[in-house]
Amino acid sequence: MTTEAREVAVKACLTSRTELLHGNPHQDEAARTLRLVHAARLDRDPATARFRLRLGLGLVDVVTDICPTSASLLTTELVTEVRSGLDAFTAQEILRDPRSRAQMADVDASVLTGLVTGAGLGTGMIPASLQHELDLAVEIAATNLQSLLLRSAPTDRRSSTPP
Repeated sequence: MTTEAREVAVKACLTSRTELLHGNPHQDEAARTLRLVHAARLDRDPATARFRLRLGLGLVDVVTDICPTSASLLTTELVTEVRSGLDAFTAQEILRDPRSRAQMADVDASVLTGLVTGAGLGTGMIPASLQHELDLAVEIAATNLQSLLLRSAPTDRRSSTPP
């Protein structure tokens, strides 16, 4: 998905939202926005997971009053996507969204809460088990880096050959 397609989807959401705020909601414009946002959300690159979620939640805000069925279906799709992505940050974000939280099944809320808790989000500190894994990973990386640097360092011939 190109950056331009994402920008077009965001613009469509903002346009529809503005029309809604001014009391001029247009079902045609909402349908167009749904299509554009859906197309922008097709790219499943993990790097854009939070953007896709926020774009989807923005669309839910726009279409809830115009087309509640579409809003409900999109919310279900968002919950399913976040749950399958196993990303604690997106899980935390969707759990904080009142509409999504109200609509999601208890099992989905439980799984997403587990992701957030397991990642230590909102606790103010890294859980001991994750801190141990992090410390171990840093130690291994430091050892490997040191080994690579020693192998690639030029040898000083003066110190290895007698005068």
